[in-house]
Amino acid sequence: MSNQTIDAIEQSKQHGHKGKAVSGRLATGKELIHIGANFSSAEELMNRIADSALEQGYIEPHYRDAISEREKEFPTGLDLPIPIAIPHTDAGCITPFIAVATLTNPIPFYSMDLSGDIVHVQMVFQLGIQDGATHRRVLKKLALAFSRKEDMEELLYLKEEAELLEKLNLLLDGLLAISESGNDSDSIGGPHEKN
Repeated sequence: MSNQTIDAIEQSKQHGHKGKAVSGRLATGKELIHIGANFSSAEELMNRIADSALEQGYIEPHYRDAISEREKEFPTGLDLPIPIAIPHTDAGCITPFIAVATLTNPIPFYSMDLSGDIVHVQMVFQLGIQDGATHRRVLKKLALAFSRKEDMEELLYLKEEAELLEKLNLLLDGLLAISESGNDSDSIGGPHEKN
């Protein structure tokens, strides 16, 4: 993913709730990780993640509709060696977060290039980030990870949520605040630290 692609994503963001990211990190946890998941559609996947984020208090209820509408207007499928999608919005975000789904059966997302082409994605990184600086930093770090096929393959084939969170945190240079159990605020501080 090029800087031009990152710029296009940044410019297409909808402006919603403008809270501050707590220490510029992304909340996540096992409740936002779906390994070897089977979803019938992109909509079903995005809704499931939104429901989990709502349960954690990371979003307001209207995030669910906002992310769906944003994905229709500005699709996020990327046809990479391991096809991915990055649905995201800032509307309705309370706490910045990232959710990840690795899929047993690829699901269709429309291509980010607005060609109308379908990308059958194997991984989804769903974001809720209201702070522009954090948003851009996360996209740059994800772009670097996406450029390394071996890292993406490792993420795709990991079998445990904790392992996926640890690897993702390493790839994102310690940007994750990983909850151990639901609304708990425990986190991994750096890319090599463990609780």
